[in-house]
Amino acid sequence: MATAARGHGLMLRVQQLEAEFPSIEKTFFTQTNNSSFPCNDGIDWHANIQMDQNLITQGDMPRFIVDSYEECRGPPHLFTLDKFDVAGAGACFKKIF
Repeated sequence: MATAARGHGLMLRVQQLEAEFPSIEKTFFTQTNNSSFPCNDGIDWHANIQMDQNLITQGDMPRFIVDSYEECRGPPHLFTLDKFDVAGAGACFKKIF
């Protein structure tokens, strides 16, 4: 119920903005003096993203994810394709890994 109430409140606010937007847009486009618009050409925004490895380790994984890993099929039986390769036994496995 709380989520539905928040969604309804958000919908009402968006509808209010949609109703007010045409008058703001008209004012914006009829303005001939652009000096009142905020502008700063000297600053560029750059994200400060630091990528680390192994953020989630095997011990940190939720049980349902661990179960999914354990239920996965093993690697494909690549040795069945070796008969089509001139390099012989184990050639297909070596090409992939």
